[in-house]
Amino acid sequence: MYKLNCIITVKEIEVENKILEQKIMKGRFFMSEEATKKHKKNVVVKKAVSLETFVFLAIFFSIFGLMARKMGTPLMFKTMMATAHDLLLNTVFFIMAMAVIAGAMSALLSEFGAIALINKIFAPLMKPLWGMPGASVTGAVATYLSDNPAIIPFSKDKRFIAFFKKYQVPALCNLGTAFGMGLIVTMFMMGQGAGFVKAAIIGNVGAIIGSIISVRLMLRQTKKFYGDEAEDPVVDAEVEGQSLDKVRIVRDGNLFQRTLDTILEGGKVGVEMGMAIIPGVLIVCTFVMMLTFKMPAGGYTGAAYEGVGFLPWLGEKLKFILEPLFGFHSAEAIASQSQR
Repeated sequence: MYKLNCIITVKEIEVENKILEQKIMKGRFFMSEEATKKHKKNVVVKKAVSLETFVFLAIFFSIFGLMARKMGTPLMFKTMMATAHDLLLNTVFFIMAMAVIAGAMSALLSEFGAIALINKIFAPLMKPLWGMPGASVTGAVATYLSDNPAIIPFSKDKRFIAFFKKYQVPALCNLGTAFGMGLIVTMFMMGQGAGFVKAAIIGNVGAIIGSIISVRLMLRQTKKFYGDEAEDPVVDAEVEGQSLDKVRIVRDGNLFQRTLDTILEGGKVGVEMGMAIIPGVLIVCTFVMMLTFKMPAGGYTGAAYEGVGFLPWLGEKLKFILEPLFGFHSAEAIASQSQR
């Protein structure tokens, strides 16, 4: 009897495994029937080999072939690796460190109610001018004191974005970048002499006005994008029947435990953000750097930041357009704008 039960059980398991495999193959285990159909509709299919393949290969080999012809193939790859390595150590890790600190600060301010207080104080200013909740001023201050990436940990903090509606969160990017490195640039300009103080103040006023316009334009687009869901809160608007304006969610434990957990979890968000930007920074910036920098006086050595000087050459050709439009007096300015 025991043997028979075991055989039946084994057979049942085998049947269940087969059904499970079929469901996985059909995509129904992870998605509903309707979601599966939508997924199939979103899949874009092209021929394995098409005209696009040959066009891409022609462009790809033309670009790198011309660079290799000028720099030499071994030195081109050596410069590419050296530049990417230097960007990783001196740029990405710097941004990551900044994001870790900003993430810990954001989490601490949220945990102990400072964000809620800031939201109440600055809501009468931020809402009519920027169309954003009062809490968003914290992100603007963080980027003003440091740099643009400081806004990202705030946007990842659920307790921070609890004050936002869906369409408002993307505009944090515009708000943060408008004030990025503000304090550093302002102090540098004021340190150049008394004549630069007025210019620095005008620059800050310009940043405020520009941020209002930029944020408002972004909000118009995000409202259209989200449609009927635009006014929905990003996270649940209530906790135990009470609005998040009146209560806040805190971590378990005593004051020391809450503080330690908060800064570690907040810092972890910064680490994740730093890891996420590595491919974009290394690939795009390495390529732009090699198009920007020229051959050193002693010839190519394969060191970091050597290149073919294409973008300055292009900037020189477009100077008649760039100078009246942007006030650029240097051909290298087009390269700096390409990196941004």
